[in-house]
Amino acid sequence: MHYVHALDYLMYAYLQQAEDKKAAKVLEQLNSVEKYQPTFPASYGIAAARARFYLEQHLWKQSAQIPLEMPKDFPWQKFPMAQSITYFAWGMGAIREGNLSQGKEAIEQLDKFYKQLENSKQNYWATLVDSKKQSLLAWLQLEEGDKKTALKLMKRAAVLEDSVDKHPVTPGEVLPARELYGDMLMKVGQPKMALKAYQAVLKISPNRFNSLYGAASAAAQTGNQGLAKDYYGQLIKLTQKADTDRAEIKIAKTYLKMN
Repeated sequence: MHYVHALDYLMYAYLQQAEDKKAAKVLEQLNSVEKYQPTFPASYGIAAARARFYLEQHLWKQSAQIPLEMPKDFPWQKFPMAQSITYFAWGMGAIREGNLSQGKEAIEQLDKFYKQLENSKQNYWATLVDSKKQSLLAWLQLEEGDKKTALKLMKRAAVLEDSVDKHPVTPGEVLPARELYGDMLMKVGQPKMALKAYQAVLKISPNRFNSLYGAASAAAQTGNQGLAKDYYGQLIKLTQKADTDRAEIKIAKTYLKMN
Protein backbone atom coordinates (compact mmCIF):
# COMPACT_ATOMS: atom_id res chain seq x y z
CA MET A 1 0.00 0.00 0.00
CA HIS A 2 2.64 2.51 1.08
CA TYR A 3 4.93 1.33 -1.72
CA VAL A 4 2.46 2.35 -4.45
CA HIS A 5 1.65 5.58 -2.65
CA ALA A 6 5.36 6.45 -2.65
CA LEU A 7 5.73 5.57 -6.33
CA ASP A 8 2.95 8.01 -7.26
CA TYR A 9 4.60 10.85 -5.33
CA LEU A 10 7.96 9.95 -6.89
CA MET A 11 6.42 9.90 -10.36
CA TYR A 12 4.97 13.36 -9.82
CA ALA A 13 8.27 14.79 -8.58
CA TYR A 14 10.33 13.36 -11.45
CA LEU A 15 7.91 14.61 -14.09
CA GLN A 16 7.87 18.17 -12.75
CA GLN A 17 11.67 18.26 -13.03
CA ALA A 18 11.66 16.67 -16.50
CA GLU A 19 13.50 13.64 -15.18
CA ASP A 20 11.47 11.54 -17.57
CA LYS A 21 13.86 8.61 -17.75
CA LYS A 22 13.65 8.22 -13.99
CA ALA A 23 9.87 8.51 -14.25
CA ALA A 24 9.90 5.74 -16.84
CA LYS A 25 11.75 3.50 -14.39
CA VAL A 26 9.08 4.21 -11.79
CA LEU A 27 6.47 3.14 -14.33
CA GLU A 28 8.43 -0.07 -14.92
CA GLN A 29 8.46 -0.72 -11.16
CA LEU A 30 4.74 -0.11 -11.00
CA ASN A 31 3.98 -2.45 -13.88
CA SER A 32 6.35 -5.18 -12.67
CA VAL A 33 4.33 -5.97 -9.54
CA GLU A 34 2.03 -8.90 -10.29
CA LYS A 35 -0.21 -8.62 -7.25
CA TYR A 36 -1.19 -5.60 -5.19
CA GLN A 37 -3.13 -5.41 -1.95
CA PRO A 38 -6.76 -4.62 -2.83
CA THR A 39 -6.89 -1.30 -0.97
CA PHE A 40 -8.00 2.20 -1.95
CA PRO A 41 -4.49 3.77 -1.63
CA ALA A 42 -3.08 1.04 -3.86
CA SER A 43 -5.82 1.48 -6.45
CA TYR A 44 -5.32 5.22 -6.53
CA GLY A 45 -1.53 5.01 -6.69
CA ILE A 46 -1.58 2.52 -9.56
CA ALA A 47 -4.07 4.50 -11.62
CA ALA A 48 -2.62 7.93 -10.90
CA ALA A 49 1.07 7.14 -11.42
CA ARG A 50 0.37 5.37 -14.70
CA ALA A 51 -1.85 8.19 -15.98
CA ARG A 52 0.59 10.91 -14.89
CA PHE A 53 3.43 9.48 -16.93
CA TYR A 54 1.58 10.06 -20.20
CA LEU A 55 -0.60 13.05 -19.36
CA GLU A 56 2.10 15.23 -17.83
CA GLN A 57 4.24 14.79 -20.95
CA HIS A 58 1.22 15.31 -23.23
CA LEU A 59 1.80 11.91 -24.80
CA TRP A 60 -1.76 11.75 -26.04
CA LYS A 61 -1.38 8.73 -28.32
CA GLN A 62 0.09 6.60 -25.54
CA SER A 63 -2.48 7.91 -23.07
CA ALA A 64 -5.26 6.77 -25.40
CA GLN A 65 -3.79 3.26 -25.24
CA ILE A 66 -3.45 3.06 -21.45
CA PRO A 67 -4.53 -0.33 -20.00
CA LEU A 68 -7.98 0.11 -18.50
CA GLU A 69 -7.77 -2.65 -15.90
CA MET A 70 -4.20 -3.55 -15.02
CA PRO A 71 -3.33 -5.62 -13.04
CA LYS A 72 -6.21 -7.75 -14.27
CA ASP A 73 -6.90 -9.56 -10.99
CA PHE A 74 -7.29 -6.31 -9.04
CA PRO A 75 -10.87 -5.57 -7.82
CA TRP A 76 -11.20 -2.31 -9.77
CA GLN A 77 -14.98 -2.32 -9.47
CA LYS A 78 -14.60 -1.47 -5.78
CA PHE A 79 -12.68 1.72 -6.54
CA PRO A 80 -14.54 3.90 -9.07
CA MET A 81 -12.57 6.96 -7.96
CA ALA A 82 -9.36 5.26 -9.10
CA GLN A 83 -10.90 3.85 -12.27
CA SER A 84 -12.04 7.35 -13.19
CA ILE A 85 -8.40 8.46 -13.44
CA THR A 86 -7.60 5.73 -15.94
CA TYR A 87 -10.67 6.45 -18.06
CA PHE A 88 -9.93 10.17 -17.91
CA ALA A 89 -6.43 9.58 -19.29
CA TRP A 90 -7.78 7.12 -21.87
CA GLY A 91 -10.44 9.58 -22.97
CA MET A 92 -8.31 12.72 -22.96
CA GLY A 93 -5.61 11.05 -25.01
CA ALA A 94 -8.20 9.83 -27.51
CA ILE A 95 -9.90 13.22 -27.88
CA ARG A 96 -6.61 15.04 -28.31
CA GLU A 97 -5.70 12.50 -31.01
CA GLY A 98 -9.03 13.01 -32.78
CA ASN A 99 -10.62 9.73 -31.71
CA LEU A 100 -13.90 11.27 -30.57
CA SER A 101 -15.82 7.99 -30.36
CA GLN A 102 -13.40 6.67 -27.73
CA GLY A 103 -13.61 10.02 -25.96
CA LYS A 104 -17.40 9.74 -25.80
CA GLU A 105 -17.10 6.22 -24.44
CA ALA A 106 -14.84 7.51 -21.68
CA ILE A 107 -17.31 10.28 -20.84
CA GLU A 108 -20.13 7.73 -20.53
CA GLN A 109 -18.03 5.63 -18.19
CA LEU A 110 -17.09 8.63 -16.06
CA ASP A 111 -20.77 9.48 -15.77
CA LYS A 112 -21.42 5.97 -14.42
CA PHE A 113 -18.61 6.37 -11.87
CA TYR A 114 -20.00 9.75 -10.86
CA LYS A 115 -23.49 8.36 -10.25
CA GLN A 116 -22.07 5.39 -8.36
CA LEU A 117 -20.11 7.65 -6.03
CA GLU A 118 -22.96 10.08 -5.61
CA ASN A 119 -25.37 7.28 -4.72
CA SER A 120 -22.95 5.97 -2.11
CA LYS A 121 -22.64 9.47 -0.59
CA GLN A 122 -18.96 9.80 -1.49
CA ASN A 123 -19.41 13.44 -2.42
CA TYR A 124 -15.72 14.37 -2.39
CA TRP A 125 -14.81 11.81 -5.03
CA ALA A 126 -18.03 12.37 -6.95
CA THR A 127 -17.07 16.04 -7.35
CA LEU A 128 -13.63 15.17 -8.72
CA VAL A 129 -15.03 12.59 -11.12
CA ASP A 130 -17.59 15.14 -12.32
CA SER A 131 -14.75 17.59 -12.94
CA LYS A 132 -12.94 15.00 -15.05
CA LYS A 133 -16.11 14.32 -17.02
CA GLN A 134 -16.65 18.04 -17.64
CA SER A 135 -13.03 18.35 -18.79
CA LEU A 136 -13.46 15.61 -21.36
CA LEU A 137 -16.75 17.12 -22.53
CA ALA A 138 -15.00 20.47 -22.90
CA TRP A 139 -12.21 19.17 -25.10
CA LEU A 140 -14.70 17.12 -27.08
CA GLN A 141 -16.71 20.28 -27.79
CA LEU A 142 -13.53 22.09 -28.81
CA GLU A 143 -12.66 19.32 -31.25
CA GLU A 144 -16.18 19.54 -32.66
CA GLY A 145 -15.79 23.28 -33.20
CA ASP A 146 -17.90 24.76 -30.39
CA LYS A 147 -15.34 27.00 -28.64
CA LYS A 148 -17.88 28.87 -26.51
CA THR A 149 -19.35 25.73 -24.98
CA ALA A 150 -15.90 24.19 -24.61
CA LEU A 151 -14.60 27.12 -22.56
CA LYS A 152 -17.76 27.18 -20.44
CA LEU A 153 -17.44 23.48 -19.62
CA MET A 154 -13.71 23.68 -18.95
CA LYS A 155 -14.20 26.61 -16.57
CA ARG A 156 -16.94 24.64 -14.81
CA ALA A 157 -14.58 21.68 -14.44
CA ALA A 158 -11.94 23.96 -12.88
CA VAL A 159 -14.43 25.44 -10.42
CA LEU A 160 -15.59 21.96 -9.40
CA GLU A 161 -12.04 20.74 -8.80
CA ASP A 162 -11.11 23.89 -6.89
CA SER A 163 -14.10 23.42 -4.59
CA VAL A 164 -12.45 20.52 -2.75
CA ASP A 165 -9.12 20.22 -0.94
CA LYS A 166 -6.27 17.96 -2.00
CA HIS A 167 -6.54 14.46 -0.55
CA PRO A 168 -3.39 13.15 1.23
CA VAL A 169 -3.42 10.07 -1.01
CA THR A 170 -2.25 12.20 -3.94
CA PRO A 171 0.44 14.83 -4.64
CA GLY A 172 -2.11 16.51 -6.92
CA GLU A 173 -4.50 15.90 -9.78
CA VAL A 174 -3.04 14.06 -12.77
CA LEU A 175 -3.82 17.15 -14.87
CA PRO A 176 -5.34 20.04 -12.93
CA ALA A 177 -8.58 21.23 -14.51
CA ARG A 178 -7.55 24.88 -14.25
CA GLU A 179 -4.31 24.08 -16.04
CA LEU A 180 -6.35 22.45 -18.78
CA TYR A 181 -8.50 25.59 -18.85
CA GLY A 182 -5.33 27.62 -19.38
CA ASP A 183 -4.26 25.28 -22.17
CA MET A 184 -7.63 25.69 -23.85
CA LEU A 185 -7.53 29.46 -23.54
CA MET A 186 -4.11 29.47 -25.19
CA LYS A 187 -5.40 27.23 -27.94
CA VAL A 188 -8.25 29.63 -28.76
CA GLY A 189 -6.02 32.72 -28.63
CA GLN A 190 -6.79 34.18 -25.19
CA PRO A 191 -3.34 34.39 -23.51
CA LYS A 192 -4.31 37.07 -20.94
CA MET A 193 -6.97 34.85 -19.41
CA ALA A 194 -4.73 31.81 -19.79
CA LEU A 195 -2.02 33.54 -17.75
CA LYS A 196 -4.47 34.04 -14.88
CA ALA A 197 -5.46 30.38 -15.03
CA TYR A 198 -1.85 29.17 -14.88
CA GLN A 199 -1.04 31.56 -12.06
CA ALA A 200 -4.00 30.21 -10.08
CA VAL A 201 -2.65 26.67 -10.50
CA LEU A 202 0.83 27.71 -9.37
CA LYS A 203 -0.58 29.19 -6.15
CA ILE A 204 -2.00 25.77 -5.23
CA SER A 205 0.68 23.61 -6.85
CA PRO A 206 3.99 25.50 -6.98
CA ASN A 207 6.63 24.42 -9.50
CA ARG A 208 4.30 22.57 -11.82
CA PHE A 209 6.23 22.19 -15.07
CA ASN A 210 3.29 22.62 -17.42
CA SER A 211 1.83 25.63 -15.59
CA LEU A 212 5.21 27.37 -15.40
CA TYR A 213 5.67 26.86 -19.12
CA GLY A 214 2.09 27.88 -19.82
CA ALA A 215 2.42 31.04 -17.73
CA ALA A 216 5.68 31.94 -19.48
CA SER A 217 4.19 31.38 -22.93
CA ALA A 218 1.06 33.35 -22.08
CA ALA A 219 3.11 36.24 -20.66
CA ALA A 220 5.29 36.30 -23.77
CA GLN A 221 2.25 36.40 -26.04
CA THR A 222 0.78 39.32 -24.11
CA GLY A 223 4.03 41.25 -24.45
CA ASN A 224 5.03 40.99 -20.79
CA GLN A 225 8.66 40.16 -21.41
CA GLY A 226 9.74 40.54 -17.80
CA LEU A 227 7.14 38.11 -16.49
CA ALA A 228 7.86 35.66 -19.30
CA LYS A 229 11.58 35.71 -18.42
CA ASP A 230 10.73 35.14 -14.77
CA TYR A 231 8.58 32.09 -15.45
CA TYR A 232 10.97 30.66 -18.04
CA GLY A 233 13.80 31.21 -15.56
CA GLN A 234 11.88 29.30 -12.90
CA LEU A 235 11.33 26.47 -15.39
CA ILE A 236 15.05 26.24 -16.19
CA LYS A 237 15.93 26.25 -12.50
CA LEU A 238 13.36 23.53 -11.82
CA THR A 239 14.72 21.28 -14.56
CA GLN A 240 18.45 21.50 -13.84
CA LYS A 241 18.55 17.72 -13.43
CA ALA A 242 16.42 17.01 -16.51
CA ASP A 243 17.39 13.77 -18.23
CA THR A 244 15.39 14.40 -21.40
CA ASP A 245 15.15 17.07 -24.09
CA ARG A 246 11.64 18.39 -23.66
CA ALA A 247 10.68 20.94 -26.29
CA GLU A 248 9.46 23.33 -23.60
CA ILE A 249 12.92 23.53 -22.05
CA LYS A 250 14.51 24.30 -25.41
CA ILE A 251 11.95 27.06 -26.02
CA ALA A 252 12.60 28.52 -22.56
CA LYS A 253 16.36 28.57 -23.11
CA THR A 254 15.99 30.15 -26.54
CA TYR A 255 13.67 32.86 -25.21
CA LEU A 256 16.00 33.72 -22.34
CA LYS A 257 18.98 33.86 -24.70
CA MET A 258 17.20 36.19 -27.10
CA ASN A 259 15.67 38.43 -24.45
